[in-house]
Amino acid sequence: MLPIRLVRGSGIRTRYIALSYCWGVVTEKTLRTTKATLVQHEQGISWTALPKTFQDTILVCRALDIRYLWVDALAIIQDDTDDWEEEAVKMASIYSNSWLTIAATSGHHSDAGILHKWFKKSHNTMIESGSRAIELRGHIFKLRPILTLAHNCFFKHGASSQKTEDVAHPLLTRAWAFQERVLPGKILHFHEEELFWECRVTAQCECGGYEPPSKTANKFFFLPRELIKTIRTHGLSQSELGKAWFQMVGAYTTLNLTYESDRLPALSGLAVQFHRSYLGDYVAGMWLGTLPEGLL
Repeated sequence: MLPIRLVRGSGIRTRYIALSYCWGVVTEKTLRTTKATLVQHEQGISWTALPKTFQDTILVCRALDIRYLWVDALAIIQDDTDDWEEEAVKMASIYSNSWLTIAATSGHHSDAGILHKWFKKSHNTMIESGSRAIELRGHIFKLRPILTLAHNCFFKHGASSQKTEDVAHPLLTRAWAFQERVLPGKILHFHEEELFWECRVTAQCECGGYEPPSKTANKFFFLPRELIKTIRTHGLSQSELGKAWFQMVGAYTTLNLTYESDRLPALSGLAVQFHRSYLGDYVAGMWLGTLPEGLL
């Protein structure tokens, strides 16, 4: 097994995977890079010290033959304010340029893992999915029931539906994870029921039952990815871009933060995507070109 260590990325141009996940409650035992552990992490990190979500993601990286993985807890010096502020600005670019972003969508904390034994959660009950193998004409096929709860959760409308289903997919309720989902070219969600794939061309679920919502419907979370795609590929007028920003912010402001002081930093990466000269300067979540509407 290849050694695991923290690598300074300056000057390295290669494919990498970025991880989007929920930290959970931070304790003294939470693995993260600090001023005290920086040198140690550059020398090596033991497998047993890694939380389950990190371990599982590394296994996926190796299966895909991707050598580098970006994880915020390790890549940012957590007790260094200057390093945090410098790296936080880069996070949008990191996720945007990732070869793939892996989302631990159903994990409440970093030790939840992503390689689940599939089961269905419904009203706080767990129903084993009962995967089984059958033999047909000399071939063995592994089967499990079709489960449709997971892909439905990605396009619920409104904040209340997201929060009430927090048990099944907590990552979708987190404000920091908003740009981590909207900006990457490709993102693979690991849900406890099934895998869900999103890219700039399509979205697909493992069970095959997903049907994209209408683009005219104001679907929560579907709209932001569509807006980013439109902004990148088509020219929009000041009015159209201003309305798009208000819609994006409307979706974002319903989400949860551990520290309310992160509200603007977690939005800054999206603002970069919207920057156009006719919108004016960006100030505290608003554009000067649409300031009157933004203050309403």
